[in-house]
Amino acid sequence: MSTEFLFDALLEEQDICNLENEKQKIKSLIKKRQKIIVYGPRNYGKTSLLKNVIQPWFRKEHKNAFIIFVDLMNVKNIESIDHRILQAFEQAFSKTFPAKHLLQMSQKIISHLRPTLEIDPLTSTPSISISIRPTKVPSFVKLLKDVNVRVAKETKCLLIFDEFQDISLIPEAQGLFRQVLQEMNNVSVVMMGSKRHLLAELFASPNAPLANTGVDISFNPIEYTIFHQYMVARFKNKKIEMDLDESIYLQNLMQRVPESINMLCASIKEIYQNEKITLEKIHLALNHLLETRNNRFKFIISQLSLKEEELLFALAQEDFVEKINSAAFSKKISHTPAAITKSIKKFLNSGLVEHVDEGYRLTDPLLKLYLVKNR
Repeated sequence: MSTEFLFDALLEEQDICNLENEKQKIKSLIKKRQKIIVYGPRNYGKTSLLKNVIQPWFRKEHKNAFIIFVDLMNVKNIESIDHRILQAFEQAFSKTFPAKHLLQMSQKIISHLRPTLEIDPLTSTPSISISIRPTKVPSFVKLLKDVNVRVAKETKCLLIFDEFQDISLIPEAQGLFRQVLQEMNNVSVVMMGSKRHLLAELFASPNAPLANTGVDISFNPIEYTIFHQYMVARFKNKKIEMDLDESIYLQNLMQRVPESINMLCASIKEIYQNEKITLEKIHLALNHLLETRNNRFKFIISQLSLKEEELLFALAQEDFVEKINSAAFSKKISHTPAAITKSIKKFLNSGLVEHVDEGYRLTDPLLKLYLVKNR
């Protein structure tokens, strides 16, 4: 276990705070070859759990397991989906099958795709390469059907899509994935997402091609006391003490987002040693952290129009905005209801804003606090 608060990277299992229930649920459903919809706000540890916990577990359970991990964040069109899935397939194929049998297995399983064997000039490691050829049916549809029909005959398969909800912004993508997923009976499939409104459009809307697909798992905020224990353990090597009340305050200040909590705690460790942390010291560490990310936030704001910036600032002043077009909120800005709706949709799709049970709010608590401080 690391003694540090880690962020801006995938965490190993021992450094992930809790997520035990989520881990056991995902394992159980994978064993049943279910289709799983995993929702959690950004920076809640979904990718770390799937990549560094679930994948190693699946490989341990099944020798030579075939695992495709595809990140679909910001895919722009069918061609970019094709490219990402193709790359992930090539990597999975080369990793699963022994080098000496790689060409033989590719000819057995995917000969119709005309694979070629390539040798890395530096490492001499062989890998399979597949060229995308224009056809009426996109390559990824055929490729994933082959995983279900051909690869699954040779070994156990796991298919993981990260930020799956971004396909909802591409015409025809939902229908194409429906063709694939409705036939996936030999493969465990996990579809992760951090934008709840887009996931709802994909899986909850009655008329959506993927309506009622899969079993839902939600990542919820970690219990205050559990995260407090996690924090105390990592403060120990600098003899820093923090009572539960201050810990709860810090967690709420960071909207209970694990990544943001780790960032603020790392800032505390950078500044203090052999001290008891008070609310004042938390805010001093927060100011230090905001200064280190000043240029990032300036860039985000520079990409907005003046009206969008005004709306983002108004949202930053609130913990939640229950009704985005309410008269009370509209009074604070010079937007028409139609303009607010348009901007909020843009913010939601880009991940700047999220819609949770309590209402709309900025996704990044540090950006929220930066706007409040510097406006």
